[in-house]
Amino acid sequence: MDRISRRGSGSRILPVLFMAGLLLLLLLLRAVGTNGTDNSDSAAGALRAPLASGATGASGATGASGATGNDGTDGVVGAVGAVGAAGTDGAVGATGTAGTNGTDGAAGATGAVGPTGPAGATGAAGTNGTNGTNGAAGATGAVGPTGPVGATGAAGTNGTNGAAGATGAVGATGTGADYRAGSATIASGTNSRAVAFSSAYSAGTTVVVTVSVVDQTAALSNNNCRPNVAGTSVSGFTIQWRNLNGSTCNTSNAVTVNYHAVPAR
Repeated sequence: MDRISRRGSGSRILPVLFMAGLLLLLLLLRAVGTNGTDNSDSAAGALRAPLASGATGASGATGASGATGNDGTDGVVGAVGAVGAAGTDGAVGATGTAGTNGTDGAAGATGAVGPTGPAGATGAAGTNGTNGTNGAAGATGAVGPTGPVGATGAAGTNGTNGAAGATGAVGATGTGADYRAGSATIASGTNSRAVAFSSAYSAGTTVVVTVSVVDQTAALSNNNCRPNVAGTSVSGFTIQWRNLNGSTCNTSNAVTVNYHAVPAR
């Protein structure tokens, strides 16, 4: 196909080139005829009239065909086609003929005697025989043991109250209480007050003192403070105003404390 295309284009180009060259030659000849002058009249200096254009020449003959072009290069090899689909499975072959039966084997030896089978189920009970005559009465049995004691009965009703007893004799006169009591005031802004008994106890006496604060509406202190007994002796003691953690604290106002002292028994 490539060779045919080259040959056709070569045969068309040559006539065109020939006609173009011929046309160019005619144009040159016409230009020379139009612009030419007559030398014989040069003395007069007059220009001759332009020459008339010649008739158009006949078309030249068609040129010969050009030589055949060279062979074109070979085309690129096409890609390898895709693998075809797998073929369908072939039909199952026919069943072969059955083989001939083998000869019978020799009889095996007689097996050993099996173990004794389990005992059969117990047969149904027979019918009862007729009752015999009653035997003689047996001897009387021994007396059984005594049974447990029964539960206690309900309580009886209360009897009537007896007469009042005679009045007892008057007891001996007791000894008088040996105590010391009074009150003492802790001044505002302080935390202790020494108290002296009205009369001292005997030497070696252990004195027990209890204290209480007289009720008042004024503030006692800024913290959780209370009166405590410190430094007790046979002649007196000290009231100490302390916080719950044991430290001393001053009163906000004067605090009156009642006390009661007795010897230990």
